[in-house]
Amino acid sequence: MYTTALRAALHYAELSYSVLPLKVGAKTPATMHGVKNATRDVSRIRDWWSCEPLLNVGLCTSDLIAVDVDSPEADWFKTKHGLLFEAAGAVQRTRRGGFHFLFRLPPDKAYRPSTGLIAPGIDVKAGPGGYIVVWPSVVERRGYKWLKPLCAKDELPLPPDWLTAELDRIEARRSNGVAYSPAADATNCDSKIPPIIAEGARNTTLFAIATKLRRIGLMPTEAASALLELNRRRCRPPLPEAEVIRIVESASRYPVPEIKPPRIFRFDELMMEQNHERETE
Repeated sequence: MYTTALRAALHYAELSYSVLPLKVGAKTPATMHGVKNATRDVSRIRDWWSCEPLLNVGLCTSDLIAVDVDSPEADWFKTKHGLLFEAAGAVQRTRRGGFHFLFRLPPDKAYRPSTGLIAPGIDVKAGPGGYIVVWPSVVERRGYKWLKPLCAKDELPLPPDWLTAELDRIEARRSNGVAYSPAADATNCDSKIPPIIAEGARNTTLFAIATKLRRIGLMPTEAASALLELNRRRCRPPLPEAEVIRIVESASRYPVPEIKPPRIFRFDELMMEQNHERETE
């Protein structure tokens, strides 16, 4: 039986995209090896959706760039949305009102996935380990929709020069061992928070603070309470509360650094160390 999901998966494969099955109603892979099982093999695709017709559909980004806009209210997106819609080869509306903008990966580039590095609420899916959820998938009763239909993969345009420059900057900082953060460029986390956070600096400033709170071990709910109060008191105008929560969620994706407990010495160990110090004096 050809369901909508199976027809879509076969169509994507015909356009030369590798697809993978995702769990019913979810964004997680339904196969043991996840995105490594992505394929264009028609028989395997039929087998997957014949066993479970309601599986969602994932699109591998092995040779693609997908700019994933989690928050349409992000300042960066407000200034770039027209350029993105014009340049992208395909545009998809995501289940929470965000967007996917698809481009072909330049042959001389090896971009890696990133979360919030271009700007808070803006992710990049690229390389063999990435994938995006695509139509007709449904997650939490909300679906995806192509606004600019997906074309054949070799017809996808390359990213525009301004986007390539931003992605190059992130990779250069990574190669130099520096974790790039646009928030760090906009505000110094260790400096005093400005009394008024003006429009244009709200997202980056709050994201910088959220990541610092994450590093010192605050839980997302605790960080959200702090940022909501800061947003209310300092941001002019304040961001919508939902946007502040998304900033915290984006910062919470970073791993919490391991905090090692202080070493507790026994009395005999302390005496041995003191004797050793005397002997070496």
